[in-house]
Amino acid sequence: MLKKMMGNDPSVRRFKQLLAGLSGKEQKRHYYHAYRVSMQGYEAHPKKYKAFFVELVKHDWQQFADYIHSETVLGALLVPVDDPKMFKKISRLIVQHTTNPKISYNHFSFCLLLVFRLSVKVRVLSDQLRDSGFYPEEILELLR
Repeated sequence: MLKKMMGNDPSVRRFKQLLAGLSGKEQKRHYYHAYRVSMQGYEAHPKKYKAFFVELVKHDWQQFADYIHSETVLGALLVPVDDPKMFKKISRLIVQHTTNPKISYNHFSFCLLLVFRLSVKVRVLSDQLRDSGFYPEEILELLR
């Protein structure tokens, strides 16, 4: 269905144009189908489709995270977080000290939500990581 819809030269812009007239529910169904196809034999897809799948995920980090949580086994394997506030602060330290300056807070937040069970959206977590910091007493607590 996706190959028939997109042909040999897929693009997110074209995908969105093709879905523009559909209801939100129908659009979601098509996105989820594309995500499903992307995860089945990714290495066998042509280079153009691999690039399309990556851009499709980047286009809406949250929708893909929701798909992973609700439609795949990975959603059942998320690691619970006992102290979300502390977790976010530690995560901020990690992203601030990464050697790769191309990693955005949105990208990093998305990756955290693929692994850890946090009841927060990608954009909200991104904003929280950007704005959070450590107080001296919290650093002491970490050292105990």
